[in-house]
Amino acid sequence: MGYQITDSTKVKRWTILQEAVSAMGLKKVVYIIVGNVKLRKGQKTGSKKFRYAISEWEYDLQRLKVNYYKNDFKWPNT
Repeated sequence: MGYQITDSTKVKRWTILQEAVSAMGLKKVVYIIVGNVKLRKGQKTGSKKFRYAISEWEYDLQRLKVNYYKNDFKWPNT
């Protein structure tokens, strides 16, 4: 769907995320992003090396939670 952190803005990502939620559902979108965060945090020096991407993913996750989450599944931790 074109969701990426590099060369993207929060506005552009939000538009893509809204489309993704419509197409795939909130839970799937959230778990894909959480998977990316956990993958990078799990790498040696990943938290430092991917600090910017992780912070942007976590920002997007929080925005998804505020705007879409209805307690219909357990919200995952990053």
